Amino acid sequence: MTTLNRIGVVGAGQMGRGITHVCALAGLDVVLADVNTEVLARSLGTIEVNLGRQVARGRISEDEKAAALSTSRRSPTLPGSAIATW
Repeated sequence: MTTLNRIGVVGAGQMGRGITHVCALAGLDVVLADVNTEVLARSLGTIEVNLGRQVARGRISEDEKAAALSTSRRSPTLPGSAIATW
């Protein structure tokens, strides 16, 4: 069985942020890429707010939130290193 360690998500809209959020909580190294730098700039902030809601509701811990945020990065391009590794 193969293990996925890294993922690149193209598009920082609602779906891209959601995919990034879930993958980061699962412990994957995530690069969120979007050519729209304004959307990209807001993306991780929105993810942080959403994770904060999960903490407030007791669904995840502060440590899980911090870990998810530490594995999430953003980029205006999708670097080759962001492609999933097997």
